[in-house]
Amino acid sequence: PETVTQGAPRPGSIYLEASTFFRRDLALRQAASIAGARAEAAGPRGPQQPWRVRAGPYASLPEADAALARALQAGVQEVRLVVE
Repeated sequence: PETVTQGAPRPGSIYLEASTFFRRDLALRQAASIAGARAEAAGPRGPQQPWRVRAGPYASLPEADAALARALQAGVQEVRLVVE
């Protein structure tokens, strides 16, 4: 039989995540338009290395919501909050 243990929830970290690119220069350009964002390698290295644009982690949901609002005001269209 399977054993199930229940405990208090442990929420993950909240990040703002924008687009993913296959060119680092494009990821860096978008990251420059979002306060606190950076371009991160997001997969296997190679000629088609994906780069994602992220900011965070944020300490609270209101802080992450404010960052999302600023990114949208800056004209970034493909942006969302993710929890990891």
